[in-house]
Amino acid sequence: MKPENSPSAPPEKRQPIWKSLASVNLTIFLLIFLAVSSIVGTLIPQNEAPAMYIQRYGYGTYQLLDSLSLLDLYHSGWFRLLLLLLALNLIVCTTDRLRHVWDIVFPKEKRLNENAVLAKPGTRALKYKANPSVVKAALLPILSGKLGDLNETTTGSTTILWQEKGRLSRLGVYVVHLSVVIFYIAGIASSLGGFITSINLPEGAVVEQVPLPNTNVGYNLGFALRVDKFEAQFYPTGEPRDYRSDITIIENGKPVLNGNIRVNHPLTYRGITFYQASYGRFPKTIELNLVDKTSGKTLPLSVPFGQEAILPDGLGTLRSLRVEPNVMDMGPAVQMLLTSPEGGQTDLWIFKNNPDFGRVKKLPYRFLVTEVREGFYTGLQVAKEPGILFVWAGSILMVVGIAVTFFMSHRKIWAVLEKKGEGTTVTIGGQTNKNKLGLEERLDNLYLRLQEADIK
Repeated sequence: MKPENSPSAPPEKRQPIWKSLASVNLTIFLLIFLAVSSIVGTLIPQNEAPAMYIQRYGYGTYQLLDSLSLLDLYHSGWFRLLLLLLALNLIVCTTDRLRHVWDIVFPKEKRLNENAVLAKPGTRALKYKANPSVVKAALLPILSGKLGDLNETTTGSTTILWQEKGRLSRLGVYVVHLSVVIFYIAGIASSLGGFITSINLPEGAVVEQVPLPNTNVGYNLGFALRVDKFEAQFYPTGEPRDYRSDITIIENGKPVLNGNIRVNHPLTYRGITFYQASYGRFPKTIELNLVDKTSGKTLPLSVPFGQEAILPDGLGTLRSLRVEPNVMDMGPAVQMLLTSPEGGQTDLWIFKNNPDFGRVKKLPYRFLVTEVREGFYTGLQVAKEPGILFVWAGSILMVVGIAVTFFMSHRKIWAVLEKKGEGTTVTIGGQTNKNKLGLEERLDNLYLRLQEADIK
């Protein structure tokens, strides 16, 4: 069994580590390193497709950035380690300094030392002919209520009347420190268990999985989201004024929630938050004319983009693959896949302004694009942020801590009564950890009141 005062580890082995973690130089280094890392993470796009990085930086640079985890910097192991070290550094620094402050805030005994208070600069002295008991009785109404309860310490022929207020305000800065540590916890929690990704969905689309950034893995939402309607409103100049997505949340095949997602008005369900991030247009339906090669008669045909349409007379199917605004300087065109009844497939381009390219020898008609009907898709940002509750807690604590730190102070005011011959000397003074001018003004007012007091 170890002696009661025996530490679990030798002090000489434990002390250097503690000193290193308590170093202000370590704090400065970590803050600078994190700031530089954040700048790098801002300059280099995060979580993009490898092809984008290769095109922008080249393959060799892409490999280097990827090996240094600079393409997903905020989820990298070394960035999490920096956050952890900074949190430990802050905790150790706070613990070192809190010990002394704790004794001030929660003293074992409330008393003032006569020699200590008389040695404080800025004291003011008055002399009265009355004895200390009479002076004390006259001073009590003047001193009472200024800073709370009046305390009394008597040593021999000396009596100290004193008040203090705001001892807890000394903890304000440590509340701020705690809030910062909670922010670190939030960041690490979101880094380990969270994600931010984007999806583009047309009206009527249903999604149950979203792609995780920088992986080929999908995240199962645990429910389905269906886009019922997308609506965009524009200014006369063409600039977007507002856009929103009306959605339905579906679980076990049944709608459980109807809502809408707008800019700055996200929707959260089961810990997953959907933000309205963007929108765009996509080809919704390809309108064709089937022109008879012999008679010239036309027959309209609608082909939903990405889907198949059945040709007349059982001559096969037509699937739209791609829409291009200009192909070989001949204007808009649509790439189609023609499938015969026997299963043979033909790839062809159908132009809007050049019907000669829409001919197929085996078919009795040629194709002509008359219109490409467009629809809107909604761009949603999907985020899972397990640290969000920590963020709220840290934000509240930081506001409270800053308010206490800047707008409250720990102040003491005292009056020392000493018997001098047949009379009494009263020395008033005070101390504060902030707003010394305010304390001086309060002491000046108290001094004037004591001068005007009729003490006999």
